[in-house]
Amino acid sequence: MIRKVPSDQVALVWDFIKPAVLNGALKDGDEAFATYMLQRFLSGSIDLWLIYDSDSVVGIINTTIIKSTFGVHKLIILSLYGKDITNDVYRQSIDELKTFAKSKGCLNIVVLTNSSRMINIAKELGADVSTVEVTFTL
Repeated sequence: MIRKVPSDQVALVWDFIKPAVLNGALKDGDEAFATYMLQRFLSGSIDLWLIYDSDSVVGIINTTIIKSTFGVHKLIILSLYGKDITNDVYRQSIDELKTFAKSKGCLNIVVLTNSSRMINIAKELGADVSTVEVTFTL
């Protein structure tokens, strides 16, 4: 099960989720990144979700909704962090995100990942999976 943390309540869980946010930073201990993410959570431009297994929080998901130049809304999973999350909990979380995305008029959920576990779960849930990545080194 997942629960969206209202932006006005993010400060109440910040000490708990900050280590996960820092873990997702490109540099170890990147306080500037953590502050940037906190500001986005507080403004509501990035949504924070807590993943539960029974009564315990086992992970977080960060999402945002974008609108393409063609007017198509998509829910983007920016990051997912967890510990000891079962495949069933992941499946349930994606189902709940689908319901949320539909309620917001989104046509798709998009995530970039190289995790074979997440790719396999996505395939089991009927997702179209593309394994092509193009990266330009600057």
